[in-house]
Amino acid sequence: MPNPTISDYINNALDAGYARVMNPVNKQIDALTKAPGSQLQRALKELEQEADRLEVDGKPMKADNPVLKETLRIIEQTFATVATLIQANDNQVEASGEVIAVPSVTAKVFLPLAGEMIKRGVDPVSSKALTFYREQIKRKGIKWQT
Repeated sequence: MPNPTISDYINNALDAGYARVMNPVNKQIDALTKAPGSQLQRALKELEQEADRLEVDGKPMKADNPVLKETLRIIEQTFATVATLIQANDNQVEASGEVIAVPSVTAKVFLPLAGEMIKRGVDPVSSKALTFYREQIKRKGIKWQT
């Protein structure tokens, strides 16, 4: 990352926390929606075959077509399952963002120190950075309570 900013470090930390929580969920969602053998993909394939059959017969797809109705039912069911997976993990996603809040605010409050760390290649929102902030504050004789 050329000339990273505090915002870059904060965004990277937020992205890493989100990925830690959501990557397994996204894999489950992909399995439900994209896997060739998933119920959704099988239903979509059957619907496509039904559409092809109707086209060959010169007939339109009607709203009461059983294949269409079943496909729509499966889509609705799949979306409900995906929503449940996301909702089941929303607190963990929120918590992953909260973890970075204190280091982010600290880095912004102590901007000159954060800038020094960035120049030295130290992530200004890491636990190592918090130790550095405390040491520098103590060295300058500032009383700091957490």
